[in-house]
Amino acid sequence: MKTRIILYASIFVLLTLILLIGGHFILYVFFVNTYNLYHSLLRVVLAIVFGIFSVGYILASIIARWSDNLITRTFYVASAVWLGLIWYVAISAALSLICFALFNFFGVAVSQSLVETFFLSCAIGYTVYGLWGAYALRVKKINIQIQNLPDAWNGKSVIQISDVHLGHVHGDRFFSTVISLVTQQSPDAVFITGDLFDGMGGDFRYIVKDINRIKAPLGVFYIKGNHETYMDFSVVESLIQKTKILFLHDDIRVVQGMQIVGADYPKFGAKRELKYLVSRVDPTLPSILLWHEPVDIETAKQAGISLVLSGHTHRGQMFPFESIARWVYKRYVYGLVVDGFFNHYTSSGVGTWGPPIRTGNRPEIVHITLHAA
Repeated sequence: MKTRIILYASIFVLLTLILLIGGHFILYVFFVNTYNLYHSLLRVVLAIVFGIFSVGYILASIIARWSDNLITRTFYVASAVWLGLIWYVAISAALSLICFALFNFFGVAVSQSLVETFFLSCAIGYTVYGLWGAYALRVKKINIQIQNLPDAWNGKSVIQISDVHLGHVHGDRFFSTVISLVTQQSPDAVFITGDLFDGMGGDFRYIVKDINRIKAPLGVFYIKGNHETYMDFSVVESLIQKTKILFLHDDIRVVQGMQIVGADYPKFGAKRELKYLVSRVDPTLPSILLWHEPVDIETAKQAGISLVLSGHTHRGQMFPFESIARWVYKRYVYGLVVDGFFNHYTSSGVGTWGPPIRTGNRPEIVHITLHAA
């Protein structure tokens, strides 16, 4: 299994490098031609910048696993931001070519560099907007009805946080802000539905103090997401044990008449299915299932689960990936889905993966008020 993981990871890195280097080279040639930089010092500067950042994110990701300091963090963040910027720059270059071709077709005389400058400015502006959007955290309030809800849970407030992605981009100050927002809601229970960590490693001792600030009389529950499988989880598990978190590892706990079901994210190559776990659920009691990725949801519904809380999708995070995410996860890509007495909510998440950029959506803490159906 370990050999297969290394093989797949190596192939992924190789293909990504080919794509990034090739894409940067094409953009480099495009800008040199568009702005006639053949005899300009800017051509050399452009070559150096594009050369470094064409491998920057992959290199920074590798270094981040071995070293966590100001230099490696700065390089990682800069490479991540560049990755988002260059994506929108590539789109702007394609749009400028199409627009310039249309101008020529209709006989409108216009400079290609002027057209590209307009679209390039839009790309930079959109990236800046996305950087703001990644940190424009909001509290999303919803009401959910649950059949046979015990009095101890009726009218209670529960908080879901998902996909915080603590690591080189989102660190202690970010997490402190998140926890402060959580505590302001005065929750009765808190559910952390995976990807609390980004998988790059680092010093996470700060989570102990922050998590223990939460006052939730019905408990704080946590499951792993896919990014926890990318790291040596034993390092953070020892920290989690020092907090008030109840880590659910394919486990079921009954809390004042409510079944809290925590589905562990499967190991690499294993099937993402709920059949075994939900078969242990008592259908006569209400239940809340924490399941990181919104797949195999029909199995949960047929098992009589009352509420499923998921994350993972980030709601696409960046344009135009929301359309891809919606194609993959269908109606469970984001938000609340109600089908009879079955409820499912997929959060857009708190943090980001890769570029710290969100466009077309915002990060969220989900504040759910439970009501008896």
